[in-house]
Amino acid sequence: MLRIEADVILTMDAARPVLRDAAAVVEGKLIHDTGDRAEMAARYPQAEPRGGPGCWLLPGLVNAHHHGGVGGGSWHKGVRDIPLERHLMRQYNWGFYDGQAPYARLNTLMLSAQLIRSGVTCVADFYYGDDSAPYLGAEHGLNAYREAGLRAVFMPAARNRFSPDNGDLQHFLTEMPPDLASQAAGLIRQAGFAAPEAFFEGWERTRRDFHEPGGRIAVGIAVDGPLRCTPEYLRALHARAAQYGAPFQMHLLETKYQRMVGTTETGGSLITYLDGLGLLDERSSFAHGIWLSEADMALLAERGASTVPNPSSNLRLFDGVAAITGLLHAGVNVALGTDSFGFSDDNDFIEEVRLATLLQRQPGITNNGLSGEQALALATRSGARALGVHGQIGSIRKGGCADLVVLDARRMLNPWISPLHDDPHEVFWRRARREDVRDVLVDGAFVLQDGALVTIDEAAVSEAMRGWLEGVWRMRGAETEGRSRLLDRLEAAVIAYFRRIESREE
Repeated sequence: MLRIEADVILTMDAARPVLRDAAAVVEGKLIHDTGDRAEMAARYPQAEPRGGPGCWLLPGLVNAHHHGGVGGGSWHKGVRDIPLERHLMRQYNWGFYDGQAPYARLNTLMLSAQLIRSGVTCVADFYYGDDSAPYLGAEHGLNAYREAGLRAVFMPAARNRFSPDNGDLQHFLTEMPPDLASQAAGLIRQAGFAAPEAFFEGWERTRRDFHEPGGRIAVGIAVDGPLRCTPEYLRALHARAAQYGAPFQMHLLETKYQRMVGTTETGGSLITYLDGLGLLDERSSFAHGIWLSEADMALLAERGASTVPNPSSNLRLFDGVAAITGLLHAGVNVALGTDSFGFSDDNDFIEEVRLATLLQRQPGITNNGLSGEQALALATRSGARALGVHGQIGSIRKGGCADLVVLDARRMLNPWISPLHDDPHEVFWRRARREDVRDVLVDGAFVLQDGALVTIDEAAVSEAMRGWLEGVWRMRGAETEGRSRLLDRLEAAVIAYFRRIESREE
């Protein structure tokens, strides 16, 4: 039994949002009790004390959209920051990772270490693996999460249709001179996503062998995008998720070009299209959601679906800024994700909360932006709701899972905070840093203790990553350089294609 004492507890529970000079008692995997510090000490003298003066306690943060497999953190591997459709054209056609799914374990561990250090206890992994493998390549990522001790909502990604918004080269061949089109055709990847029957077989196997009812690992379904699957496949994927009560997440309206292509192909709003297929419900969350109309927002709210903006990634890839204040005003549940593509490739989730909040400060003499409580809610209880685990995590309350973050608040409060700033939520989003995270617990077990990782040997993982990448470069470097130069030449065709679509709206 632990008794975590703190000057401030940000519970994110509406009944008692802020506790001062308080303590939370942890027994096993659960929060056993919360209350006044002295009262908890008298009631539970046998509990091991943690925290203490100068500490704050808050629920574990929830990263509601992330890529831990071979897709995560692609800049240091050679893919540049350019507008998303051009970025994906390169990412999906350069072949650097073909046949290298075991690398996903190292990448997942490295990214998990970064997330833990910034207070994340639960991550939604929109997972790209090896769809020819028995578990769709998922075992490498899942074993890494078990090793790391993180809570993971793990969703293998499905696709069965080529789409221009995903950088699929065949859509751009007609924009190229014949000789260049012939070379581009040689890059087109016919593999990479399992056929529906194979996907469901692999997903069922993954769910059977890795899903932990009430535990740290939940297996759901991810959809690469609404235009990247046939309507029949979309219905079948959503029905399978509903059958198992599993979370369901989709990339949606990340760029204006995705909205334009969607309008062209479906004759209207992609949100209306998905609603017609029966895909909008409380189990569904939609990553990015930048190019939503007010009518789209109203429909999402009516159906109880969630959106998950990814501010750093959305800026890096020229996507735009999600209207979080507008979504909240419409009644949409809004969570946050890093997309494993943060500003410094470091998945600092506290910085993501700060950026998301500041980006909502629109010019105007009466505008206020998000409150501190709203900012922290995006990263805690709203993330838990988006992933279907809001009964377990996202707040500090008796009977909830002991997913907790202890902050050393001394630097955060230095040299002085005026008593006029009496809402600690406001202090947190403005002042907290990754370096202030002292302890992180998942299911009552330490994954970070006194600032040191408990479950991951970060130096060993980094060294193994470097060795693996250098080895692949020795094996495929010349081929990769050649592909990269060719892909540079193909970008003009991609630009021409989307400019033509853009001109239709002018």
